[in-house]
Amino acid sequence: PWLLSNQSYELIVKVIELRASWQSYVMDAMKQVNETGLPVQRPLWYDFPDDAKTWSIEDQFMFGSSLMVAPVYTYQAQNRTLYFPSGSKWQHYFTSETYDGGAVKTIDAPLETFPLFKRVSGSAWEDPVLIV
Repeated sequence: PWLLSNQSYELIVKVIELRASWQSYVMDAMKQVNETGLPVQRPLWYDFPDDAKTWSIEDQFMFGSSLMVAPVYTYQAQNRTLYFPSGSKWQHYFTSETYDGGAVKTIDAPLETFPLFKRVSGSAWEDPVLIV
C-alpha cells in the first residue's frame, strides 16, 4: 500500500479497520464453517434458493448471512447495477439508505462507500453484532 497514492493508502486502511471491526461476526461465521461446512462467502442463491433471480447472479455474494457484497469490476466506475434478493430489506452499510428486496437498482459506488449491504429483518439487523 505504501507504493500507492495517499488516497489509496487511506482507503486500504479504512477497509482493514472495517474488517477488524467485524471480528466477532467473522469468528461466528468461521464457527459455522467448522460445525456445518457452510461457506462464509457464498453465492446469493445459497441464502435465497426460492428467489429464481439469484440463480444467475455471479457478480454479487453473501459474506455470512447478514452482508451482501456487490464488487465493482469496471475500472473507474462510479456506480453499478445490482439485485436485492427478495424476502429481506437491505441497508447500505455506509449511507444507511434502505432498499426493498426483489428490486434492481443502480447504486453509487465511489471507492469510499463501495456497495456493501446489511440484511434487515423487520426493524433489526439479521445479526445484532453488526449494529454500529
